[in-house]
Amino acid sequence: MTLALAEAEADIGTVILRESVPSEWSADVIERASGREWSALRISVLRQLGDPEGLWRLRADRYVGVAEFGSADTPLRVRIDPKIDADLFLLSDWAFGRTRDVLATEALTAHIDVLRREPAAVLLGWYLASLESFVVRWLRRDFQLRQEVLVGRVRGHILMTEYVRRHVAGGRPHHVPCEYLEATRDTLPNQILRRALHEVAGLIPTLSVPAARRHLQAAVGRVEPYLSGVRNHAVAPGDFKRVRLGRSQRHYEPILRKSEAILSGFFFSHHFGAHAQRAFLWDASLLFQEALRGVLGSWEGATLDSSRGRASLVDGNGHRRYSSKVDPDYVLRSSQGTLVLDAKWKNVIVGAAPPPTEDEDSAEVTVGRGTRIRISRSDIYQAVSYAQHERYAPCETGLVYPIALGDGDALPRPMRVTGFGRPVWILFMDVGYGGQRRFGSFFESLESCRLP
Repeated sequence: MTLALAEAEADIGTVILRESVPSEWSADVIERASGREWSALRISVLRQLGDPEGLWRLRADRYVGVAEFGSADTPLRVRIDPKIDADLFLLSDWAFGRTRDVLATEALTAHIDVLRREPAAVLLGWYLASLESFVVRWLRRDFQLRQEVLVGRVRGHILMTEYVRRHVAGGRPHHVPCEYLEATRDTLPNQILRRALHEVAGLIPTLSVPAARRHLQAAVGRVEPYLSGVRNHAVAPGDFKRVRLGRSQRHYEPILRKSEAILSGFFFSHHFGAHAQRAFLWDASLLFQEALRGVLGSWEGATLDSSRGRASLVDGNGHRRYSSKVDPDYVLRSSQGTLVLDAKWKNVIVGAAPPPTEDEDSAEVTVGRGTRIRISRSDIYQAVSYAQHERYAPCETGLVYPIALGDGDALPRPMRVTGFGRPVWILFMDVGYGGQRRFGSFFESLESCRLP
């Protein structure tokens, strides 16, 4: 981003950054937030020798999304775009929903382009579309045991001890404490949905694109009537463990999993700096990793193995002094062998990605239509180490990199790094807006990597 564009955005109180790409900003913009606030957002504030006076470089190294802080009179909004122009609807569905049914709704499809102008709105829109689809069709009542003091009537059975000690002895025999079953929507699963809706609604004003704000606020307005009568109170992590879904409520599981992701802090950071602020931040690397896990779980060619091996440091007497987990992202087992994969959220396209640093050791190669990619040697050495572990060997290893392809582009075929015994495979997964259509090609790439 040029300084002129940066200053133009700063005039309206918005700093726009791209993940892992440094950009120049004036000292006036930098000073509108404290060092602790920039650090909490994992944004580095740097100067280099030779930089003009009054200029600083900002680099977002972890989170993607929006945050707002500073004084109420002159708030500063920070927007961090993903390093790759990925379809975040696609990644969200496969990380948590495992389906693309959400995008079948005409209301959402009509606003996809609006939402994509604001990356943070994408995940908010994804969740609201899932929630709206659920409450319209699947919201259920359940019987809850309630205790209530009724006046002049009885329902269920009387809590006799309380009735005698508190009400009869107090001269109020017409006040009758009762316990009874009532069919109500105010159940724990629905309370979780209500709270997640409340949290999402509170974040919408932080978005910088007015059209996206209007669309999401309208979506909240459509969902709220269905959850009327459901209490809105804070949800603790332990509440998800207390949910017991009977046979008639098993369909709640997918939407509760998405709501847990919203409420548990997987995406949200409510506090940073000296004061509580509103922020919608997510770790794009983790989102890609979980989405790839969902895609691999749908592949019929192998099954995911969640067990992991360990590496130990042993002294001269054979005593183990230290042990740590050897934890690749995915271990796929089949009758044809084992395939160990690691997900790498890196923009490997030369020209789109920032240039390598002086201490980064990488190699550049050409794949399809003259496109050049840059692969880190450290990633390759990591895959080689997995192949040597006794729990996985003999196995094939590979690295999966995200790539955003155009309509007419084909998924690059897998490549191999040789010289380490068994090859290390380099695979590509299309996370662009047409990525769903290329999953078949991705599965073919996986087939070509398995042991003969």
